[in-house]
Amino acid sequence: MIHLICGQNAFTAQERVRELQKQYAASRPNSSISSFTEENFSADAFEHALRSTGLFGEQRIVIAKNILSSAEGRRVFWALAPLLQKSDAVLIVQESSLTTDVKKKAEKLLTKTELEEYPDFTKQKLVSWTQTQAKERRLTLTKEEAGALIRACGENPWAIIHALELRTLGMQHASTLKKNEKSIFKLLDAVTEKRPHEAFMLYHEILAEGASIGDIFWKLYWQYKNILVVSAYKHLSPSAIAEKTKLHPFVIKKAGWALERFTKQEIESTFEWLITLWQDDKIKTRDLPGELELFMLTLRPHILRSRFL
Repeated sequence: MIHLICGQNAFTAQERVRELQKQYAASRPNSSISSFTEENFSADAFEHALRSTGLFGEQRIVIAKNILSSAEGRRVFWALAPLLQKSDAVLIVQESSLTTDVKKKAEKLLTKTELEEYPDFTKQKLVSWTQTQAKERRLTLTKEEAGALIRACGENPWAIIHALELRTLGMQHASTLKKNEKSIFKLLDAVTEKRPHEAFMLYHEILAEGASIGDIFWKLYWQYKNILVVSAYKHLSPSAIAEKTKLHPFVIKKAGWALERFTKQEIESTFEWLITLWQDDKIKTRDLPGELELFMLTLRPHILRSRFL
């Protein structure tokens, strides 16, 4: 069997390759897997992988990525067409793009071929996909929140998944947060009421009381998240907003006060900054405590500075 997976949507195509690999491997647990890319592709090794038979007749799964992008790869592939037709091996070929000529030739020479195409995400589909991925992780994102997350991740699906995983961990952490809550809520009030001096002092007091940077960060994150959610419905009455968002009336009231002091653009940019800051701190390119301290001084996101510059 031959699977041709192609398209600019590399994330979905790669996920499909993994799904097929898992599916075939599950049917025969002792399957042998060979992988080829345009960098390590060798005609002899590729042919050997297709021809070889294991001692116990195990399933052979051959995965090839972008081998048809070069003239040599195409030459070898078409030369082995008769073998591909007879081989019991499963061949999964992932290509960034395939010309119409290659598709037609594959249909003509390789009757056991399944062609699947995955075009790149449109903006609307990427938002919908992000919301679906969030839902699978028991998270809820509005379209505005999904859009902010997408922009913060540079429209990179792998980065979006990583950010959602981090957010899930943050929610689990926030659910256990009890100590220092009163002081942290005072800090949040100082932030949304634009009192930087008080915010800066409270930030250090809370840390001295034993709260972690994570405690402060995730409360700040949820504060801006709620403001962003309410901003999408600010033309509605408080009761209508509560019906739409399922937020507590007091939370909606607080968000409304914040929206009188901040523009929606300021809220969105700070929310995106918080997401990026958390990600970069985890890969050790940003200093979360230092960046939050600078934020408290001015209540504006600062240009993220690499530790290595």
